[in-house]
Amino acid sequence: MDDITKRLIDTRIKNNDIYVQSNHIMQLYDISRTTIWRICNEMRLISKYKNAFRDLSYNKKLVHLASFEKFLEEKHNKYLKN
Repeated sequence: MDDITKRLIDTRIKNNDIYVQSNHIMQLYDISRTTIWRICNEMRLISKYKNAFRDLSYNKKLVHLASFEKFLEEKHNKYLKN
């Protein structure tokens, strides 16, 4: 990798601007592909999370990792309040 690419990656990591595939989320959180699919569909219904997805092709879909984590935290907090 050249120096510009490394700096771009470092900047994106610092700004929480990382998009990942569902298989990376599966490894991070140890949850099934079906659960990730269900959570992402819930996220897509909320207007503030509509920009958290990058659909590159039919099979290649990326999720903004910081938004995914924020959604899980909000969902958890809502569960605790009930």
